[in-house]
Amino acid sequence: MYFEITLTEISENEATDDHYLVSADSPEEATQKAAKCAATWYGEDEEDKGEYIEDLDHWSFFDGETIVSMSNPVETTLKKYFEDHLQKTHLIK
Repeated sequence: MYFEITLTEISENEATDDHYLVSADSPEEATQKAAKCAATWYGEDEEDKGEYIEDLDHWSFFDGETIVSMSNPVETTLKKYFEDHLQKTHLIK
């Protein structure tokens, strides 16, 4: 099965959404995989592995300078995922 998960990064008062396609057997597994990806991506520096703040349901990196939240996984298909995201792509020739 495939799930779409959106990670929202808030840094310097700007929010950026990144969409991920996750191959997993369940929504819980998809969430775990996306969480591991976020922790690895944003916490690459040995000095800042990030901190998950459970009551706010987000990760904090670099002493709160970067906040990352994650949407609930939505089951999808490869075809639907790429159709949805190709519509948002603009080709400049």
